[in-house]
Amino acid sequence: MPSNKPWLRRTTRFVLPTLCAALLAIVVQQGRRINQLESAFNESEVRGPLAEGMAVPGFKVKDLAGQEQEFQFARTRQKPLLIYVFKPSCKWCQLNTNNFNGLADQIQQRYETIGLSLDAENLPEYLQEHPLKAKIYTGVSGDMRSSYHLGSTPETIVVSVNGVVIKSWVGTYGNPLLRPVIERFFSARVIAPRVSD
Repeated sequence: MPSNKPWLRRTTRFVLPTLCAALLAIVVQQGRRINQLESAFNESEVRGPLAEGMAVPGFKVKDLAGQEQEFQFARTRQKPLLIYVFKPSCKWCQLNTNNFNGLADQIQQRYETIGLSLDAENLPEYLQEHPLKAKIYTGVSGDMRSSYHLGSTPETIVVSVNGVVIKSWVGTYGNPLLRPVIERFFSARVIAPRVSD
């Protein structure tokens, strides 16, 4: 019997750390799976009405001077188009101004970014108080409202150069569900919302 104790000690010294390492690996793997499921759930909670992969048509809108501007999707387009949809009467849009501007600064080399107001009423006053770092358009047609399922604000839509929806989200970037989704997609940091609001 005394001869078994050294063997048992050597085995325990090897088996116990091995079991601990295996258990740690399992815990880490399960943690990653939980994070992936949580991310998928979070994204489904803030996903906009446009489905990823959906083809959308080009559109015509008006700039602030009333000049018509046409956006077409073709191989000649250099960058994907980010459409930031807002309304002057939307309090959440006002609160999201700094977050949008911070994101626009970080992605300007990779995306063409436009602001699209669903309502022209009080738009100049709104933009004076809440300036957006994007070219601003209004005059959204009924056809565009229908084909882009516009209505909720703020909404962010990313369309490929070929006119295919890459992503669509509804809500402020400070939303704890939306913020990590936006940051991960754009590889950018969303600034914190203003405390004074």
